Parts: sequence; structure tokens; C-alpha cells
Amino acid sequence: DFKQARQTILPMLQVPLLLSGYLLPKNDLPNFLEWAYWLSPFQYAQSIILINEFDGRNFSDGVAGSDYLHEQGLGSEDVARNFGLMIAMLVGLLIAAYFGAQRRFRTIVK
Repeated sequence: DFKQARQTILPMLQVPLLLSGYLLPKNDLPNFLEWAYWLSPFQYAQSIILINEFDGRNFSDGVAGSDYLHEQGLGSEDVARNFGLMIAMLVGLLIAAYFGAQRRFRTIVK
């Protein structure tokens, strides 16, 4: 049921989105929530987007995009690492879903 799936997934996505650095910058997060920032796949995607947008650009007020990225703790070398981490998270999630479905299927069949 689409309505039930939406009601289930939206609250599960809110926490990773909130802690991804988009709404709350990493520097503003309490120390005890820093682990959630690193587990959020959204922060890796956002970092790639920021690097793609700001790297090598100069703005009219004299600010270089690379300076902004440096303030955020990002560099162009982070793109491959972040992309690899997102792929690894996806593979891990797919493996967990596969084994979870196998286990559930076995209990239904018995």
C-alpha cells in the first residue's frame, strides 16, 4: 500500500536529512550526534554537489569557490571517496534487504 509505505518512510528519512549538514551544519551539531552525520548518505551526496558547484569558480564579491569548500572541510579529492562510500552503503543496504527478505520468506513458507 503506497499510503502506508509513505507514512513509514518519511519519518525514517527526516532524521538523516536533518543531520546531513543541509539544514544543520556539521559544526552546529552537538558532539553526541556527530556519528549520525557520518552515517547519513545524504551528506555524502550533498558534499559531491557542493564540490561540483563551487570548485574552480570565482564570485563577483571576490570570494573563490575553493575557499568556501575549504571552510566546509571539502576538496575536489573528496568526490571519489564520497561516491564510493555512497555505493558501499547501497550495497550494504541491498545485502541486508536480501537476507531480511530471505529470512521473512522462510518463516512465511513454514
